[in-house]
Amino acid sequence: MPGSADIAVIGLAARYPDAEDHHGLWRLVRTASTSRPVGDPHGFDAACFGLAEPEADELHPAVRLFLECCLTAAEDAGHDPSGFTGRVGVYGGSPVPDELAARVAYCLDTTGPALSVGSGESSSLAAVHVAAQALRTGDCDLALAGGAAGPPGGGAGVVVLRRLEDAAGDRVLAVIRGSAVGNDGGRRAGWAAADPLARSAAVAEAWRCAGVSAEDVDYFEPAALDLPEHVAAEAESLRRAFAGTRAGRVVVGGADATTRAAGHAAGIRSLLKLVLALAHREFPTTPESRPVAALPATGEPFTAVDRPGPWTAEPGRARIGCVGSAGVGGTSVHVVVQESPPPRPIPPAPEGPFVIPLSAATAPALGVLTSRLRTHLDTAADSALADIAHTLQVGRRPLPHRIAITASTTAQARDELGRATPVIVHGKARAVFLFPGLGVRHDGSGARLYRRAETYRHWVDRGLRALDPDLAHRVREVLMSDRPTTAGGDPLSLLRTRTTPEPTDTAVAQPALFIGEHALARQLMAWGVEPAAVVGHSLGEYVAACVAGAIDPEDAVRLVAERARLIADLPAGSMIAVPLGEEEAREHLRPGVDLAAVNGKGACVLAGEPAEVERIATALAARGIASRPLDVRHAFHSRTLAPVACDLHRVAAATRFSPAAIPLVSTVSGTWLTVAPDADHWVEHLCGTVRFHDGVGAVLADRDHVLVEVGHGTALSSFARQHTRMTRARLGRVVAMLPDDGRGDDPLPSGLAELWRCGVFVDWRRVHPDRVRVPLPTYPFDYRGWSRR
Repeated sequence: MPGSADIAVIGLAARYPDAEDHHGLWRLVRTASTSRPVGDPHGFDAACFGLAEPEADELHPAVRLFLECCLTAAEDAGHDPSGFTGRVGVYGGSPVPDELAARVAYCLDTTGPALSVGSGESSSLAAVHVAAQALRTGDCDLALAGGAAGPPGGGAGVVVLRRLEDAAGDRVLAVIRGSAVGNDGGRRAGWAAADPLARSAAVAEAWRCAGVSAEDVDYFEPAALDLPEHVAAEAESLRRAFAGTRAGRVVVGGADATTRAAGHAAGIRSLLKLVLALAHREFPTTPESRPVAALPATGEPFTAVDRPGPWTAEPGRARIGCVGSAGVGGTSVHVVVQESPPPRPIPPAPEGPFVIPLSAATAPALGVLTSRLRTHLDTAADSALADIAHTLQVGRRPLPHRIAITASTTAQARDELGRATPVIVHGKARAVFLFPGLGVRHDGSGARLYRRAETYRHWVDRGLRALDPDLAHRVREVLMSDRPTTAGGDPLSLLRTRTTPEPTDTAVAQPALFIGEHALARQLMAWGVEPAAVVGHSLGEYVAACVAGAIDPEDAVRLVAERARLIADLPAGSMIAVPLGEEEAREHLRPGVDLAAVNGKGACVLAGEPAEVERIATALAARGIASRPLDVRHAFHSRTLAPVACDLHRVAAATRFSPAAIPLVSTVSGTWLTVAPDADHWVEHLCGTVRFHDGVGAVLADRDHVLVEVGHGTALSSFARQHTRMTRARLGRVVAMLPDDGRGDDPLPSGLAELWRCGVFVDWRRVHPDRVRVPLPTYPFDYRGWSRR
């Protein structure tokens, strides 16, 4: 929303010959110290920005400095410019105006205004003025503003700006109340001369825009241009601007030698100094500089400080400072800055664990970044971990070299980061949802999902409303129980049971499985994990069809519930899992027993009449082949269900189906379903073989696919990893969202971490939307010694 006059400074970065970052800059300007050159002014990390070395080599040093500072400032603010919701503008001043802002927009993928501002030595502060105006008018919603100048001298500085009213989740360092730009015009003695009257008028205009007067200003940082004519004009303009103000009221800063030599980056350095002074509530030492020396020692409102001192505020008044910058051509800029407002209360942290994602362009950079974060965690409180995780999730670009861990405490996060194994992601991966259907063990976390995941809760409630009230009550009991149990009987991959209903109660188990898995899929989709395809095993095919848009969710719940009711009245049946391929398994079939599922090259399921199934199991045992009985009440996917086929056809025929909007693999055929699944399809599905192995083969044909088991357990993940098309390199691209690993904590964050680690997009802004951004170690550039040709 345009219109807000107050602009928040939410992040900053500095890189000068005497200071590698804004922390180093503050240490210097606080005491007016000098420092030997630090860092490599010629360096540049081309890989971080996806640039080839020849292209990077052609960049002007000022552009390289500005680009790195823009990224550092954005990370300091906790924002990823390419993922920001809204328009991001780039505003910069440098000796190469045609290239500066546009290059940043290209490398950081911003689509708002990208404007290079040229006004000589005042360019960088003029860029801040233009950026603030753009935020007020709505031209952009986040702005990177500052400037750079190449060596010798030079340096770069950047601030990240946002409308104060929009900065609820940001750390606000200071607030820009107003600013103004003016020119000395043609009445001065010459091109390089200055007019104090015009300059004091620009100061007054900045104060007017900010809604302040001379009496409100505690500190003034004068322009750094070190020319005799401008020094005198600056001193005279200050006397005029503050005329009538009581003696000693205004602390005057001054430009140190590095600032005076910073050229186009001088104004932003002065602004950074003022912002840091306000953030630390401390007056920095006044350096020896000619504008200060030109002011009278007594009888004026100005005072200098010879050591750092507390910046106290009178009761009811805010700390306010003003900074100026001027260029040889006569363009002067003045910015009024106020201390940040009291921070908003931080909402209570949700339950852990939290996902900590880290990435870098190279393996060495990832190692350094991990080490710096571990050091940061040494002094961080456990209560801060939610915001640390949130900042890393939403405030960093995802790069190819990645690690991702989950933790509930800072100590645990530090330990897990030390053990994490990096991976390399090549491009964007696409998720394929796999929906379980046969009974598996689960850990009893349905109630926790319902409490914590809003979209999951919505779809569970919506599914229950589609059922008969009595059945809905029984299904809710299953879904809401927090006791670990074995999911016997029917497809119970998301179920929790007490003593009633029994885990083998088909009429309750099947609608419960459908509602739980469908709700989990919708939750993942709400978090940005959109499936490129879906596959369902057994009853999971109903979930897959619903997620794919082939059937309305309420219609699907009712159809599954009626199917379960019909099956529940049938005689008992048995099922066994056998470690045999399809052809071998068929050789052992007997009358009354069918091949229920082909899960892998050596993993099949037989189903049928209990006595006949037992005979097969005995015969296999005699040959040294161990079978495993499934904890089921009925012989699913066999001819024993045929008596209800006509009734199911009648119910399904009254249901509307559509072609899938998301590619759907049917395990009836083991390949892509290109037509709407009609009543005949569901009858064939009822009694026919589940061809899961073929279905997985169909999706594995695409190398970009990551297989995601959307349900409890790891049964489908295990089958997928054993598939004949599965390569060693792709084993890590199979993710079980809710594995029964016995850890006892919420497994869903670990699943999200693995998805991101595999290259699947996760919209972290929706995972914990109410958290705040906190300062964390920024990207560790790997500098290369290129110089402009």
